[in-house]
This record gives sequence, structure tokens and C-alpha cells, in this order.
Amino acid sequence: MSSNSSWSRLVRFEAEEDGKTYQGEPQLPSGSDSKDFDIGKNYAGLKVKLLSGDLYGENSVTEETKTIKKLLSPVSKEQINLFRCVGLNYVKHIAEGHMAGKIPEWPTLFVKGRSALANPDEPVPIPKCAQDNTMDLEAELVCIIGKTGKDIPREKALEHVLGFTCGNDVSWRKAQQQFAYSGSQWSYGKGLDKFAPIGPVLVSPQALDTSDLRVRSRLNDNEFQEDRTEAMIHDIPRIIEHFSMGCTLEAGDVIMTGTPQGVGYARDPPVYLKDGDAVEIEIDGIGTLRHTIKYE
Repeated sequence: MSSNSSWSRLVRFEAEEDGKTYQGEPQLPSGSDSKDFDIGKNYAGLKVKLLSGDLYGENSVTEETKTIKKLLSPVSKEQINLFRCVGLNYVKHIAEGHMAGKIPEWPTLFVKGRSALANPDEPVPIPKCAQDNTMDLEAELVCIIGKTGKDIPREKALEHVLGFTCGNDVSWRKAQQQFAYSGSQWSYGKGLDKFAPIGPVLVSPQALDTSDLRVRSRLNDNEFQEDRTEAMIHDIPRIIEHFSMGCTLEAGDVIMTGTPQGVGYARDPPVYLKDGDAVEIEIDGIGTLRHTIKYE
């Protein structure tokens, strides 16, 4: 497993006491089960033991505490390098996109820049160019690399993982899917500013088995997507093994592992994100990532 094991759950937040930003281990109410307590819905007023040291190196959880005022993404923009994203990783999602039977031998890769990072509970801004009624959501399990490596074998892949969180691969379908705009590449349609909200908490690989977790999304309190990670075509060790073939994965790389069925564009009629919509991404053992949609 990753050597960064001084914490089991990590949050980044603005503190009530001084308004400064910190990272640390949240202290759950007495008697709470860490796997069931949803920090994404219950973080106000939680105490956090602060982290000291290098997130990707030697660090420790101290006895100094601060109180959460505002929850932020578990890692900052300065602590990440690049979003490496997997497409077409659930069979039912492939089928709903009218590609039934076309199972990719390799994990499909596209990227987002780190400017796509967004915090929980903040509006995802939709620029005027994308206000064309083709905005969609994609609930995803997210893996953050904690140790740099290249040509990483599957059996050692989890040694390179810092932790896991929830993410929404916000997607502008016109710019992603229509050839005149995409040229058959997805990165622009998925990589606008704040198109990758993640959170609410980062869970270490020692504290979470990701082989069979429920991944679900809700739109305006209505169930939207649901499947389990056991249905992923390429699991996390396979993704890390493949993405590191001839290519260095660096500490701070964020891997979005693909979305299950139920996305908006595949529905009849299609359901697209509107100004003011409320989105929730929930994954077992991690909690709920919440945000809204805001037309600029």
C-alpha cells in the first residue's frame, strides 16, 4: 500500500478559527462508524486533527485541531498535476451509448488540466459557449496517485495510491461527441474550468476496498445513475498498470475511473443540466460530493 499511512481519511478545509486552509484527519462524533458517517452532508462544525509534513512524503497527524467552516477538495490545485480520465469502463454505459459489444481492450484515456478542479458545495460555472442544453454529469470513483512510478505492475499498483474520493466528470456533450467540434477527441468537452469537482474526503487504500462499491448520482434529489465498481471493465490496478506503460505517473496525478450507466444524453428523452440544478455523487465508504450548476 501507499507509504502515506499516517491518516485514514483526509479533508482540506477553511477553518472557523482563523479562515486559513488546512488538511487533516476529521474527528467523527463519538460512536460514529467512519464508513457510514457522510462527511459530505455533516461536516459543519467537525473538528480536524491537522496534518504536518509533505502530503506525498513524510507526514503525521498532530494533536492540534481546527473546526471545519467550509469543505474544500481533498487536494488543492497546487497539489495535483493532471486529471487522467477513463472512458467506457462500464458495460451498461457502453451499451446505452449505442456501442454494445465494443469492449475496449485498453482503458480509454483522455485528460483534463488541473484548472478543472472544483470544490464540493460550490457552483460549477457553465460558460456562455456551453449553454446549449448539452451539459451532462458522470459519477466516478477517483484515485489520486501518491508515489511516482513508471511501468508499474498490477500487483504493485495500490502501493502508488494516495487515496480515493468521489468525482463528477462534467461533460459538454456537443463539444465531446459531435465531430465538427470534437474532431473525435474528448478533452475539450470535458476539461473546462471547474469541470472536475471532487470530494468530500480522501480515503486511504488501507481503509477502503474499492473492488465492490456502489456508485450513484442524484439530480435534484432524483436518482440518476447507479452501479457497482465490480462491474468496471478495467479495475484500478489495471488502469494504473496501463497508464504507466512507458509513461511516468506522478504523485499528484488524479485518475477518474469511468462512469456507470444512466447519463443524461442516453436517456429518452435526454436529460441535461440546467442553471440551478443540484448534483450529488455518492460512493460507499467515501460519502457524498454535492455541487450545483451555475450559468455564467
